[in-house]
Amino acid sequence: YYNTLLFDAAGRNYRTAAEYYLQTGETDRYASNRLKEADCAIKSDDIQSAEKIAEEVWELRNDISSKNLNKYFQIMIFIAEECSIGKALSHVSRYIDQFGSSPYMDWLLVSRIYLEADEIQAAEAALERHPGNYPLNAPYYYQKARLLEIKGMHKEALDAYRKYIELHSRIGSDILSKDTKFIEERGMHQEM
Repeated sequence: YYNTLLFDAAGRNYRTAAEYYLQTGETDRYASNRLKEADCAIKSDDIQSAEKIAEEVWELRNDISSKNLNKYFQIMIFIAEECSIGKALSHVSRYIDQFGSSPYMDWLLVSRIYLEADEIQAAEAALERHPGNYPLNAPYYYQKARLLEIKGMHKEALDAYRKYIELHSRIGSDILSKDTKFIEERGMHQEM
């Protein structure tokens, strides 16, 4: 459901999975699925539900993994961004304090928020901290292109936009290929 952009259905299923994990005492997996549910709520423009879910997960902060706590901060930044860029910056500051040296840190998110706040140097510094092991990351090139364009480096920005389009197009064709294979396999199973 999530991959086909049916976020309401995906959210309901994440909620069901979370309830099962809670029954088996797996708090970290419970929190993980609740955060995925919150992400679906954000994508469905149900910010209040997302915020409520995040608050519930925050109560479990001492019992969940760093990876899920990191995801909590990301969700809170997305929620805050819906209110105001100032509120989002406040959450970014807390996020950096908590996870600045963590391998889970989402520097692209931080860079984007700084860019929206017209804090160009901070946005550029955050983008430079994006891990080098993701060179074929389409969102990275989009963010890089936006920064280069603002700095007046139009040729470099155009090259980054081209790389973004190339990578983004490849992602789309990969998804289409996987979806087609899934449909073919489902058809075969139904015939059997």
